Amino acid sequence: MLIIAERINSSRKQIAQAIAAGDRAFIQGEAKAQTLAGANYIDVNAGTFVGEEIEKLGWIAEAVQEVTELPLCIDSPDPVVIKAILPLLTKTPMINSHHPGTFPDRGDPATGRRISDEGDCPVPGRKGVVRDGRPEGGAG
Repeated sequence: MLIIAERINSSRKQIAQAIAAGDRAFIQGEAKAQTLAGANYIDVNAGTFVGEEIEKLGWIAEAVQEVTELPLCIDSPDPVVIKAILPLLTKTPMINSHHPGTFPDRGDPATGRRISDEGDCPVPGRKGVVRDGRPEGGAG
């Protein structure tokens, strides 16, 4: 079982405030706490910073990697953002929320299976069309 820590998400008021203020210590405190709690990946998200997501997510990634050896889970539906962040990462990441076709030359990093609009469902035992990373008709 893999545990993905998801507290560093700009949709949370305190996280958004810390990102906006450049409060590195607060973000790093969240990363440390999640690491100590047993997470396998630290999910990072700056999606509420429209037009600034690359800059903010890059800042978060660097801050988190300074205090934990855990790999990151990059949480953005925007392939431009994901591709911009990848060179900043020190460990192989998990990609969260990518749309089919974001990385046409690679399988899904979480499952090792290819995802396409008409392809196999990444959830074992389920069949169906995959849209926005989720099997059609369910939350996966």
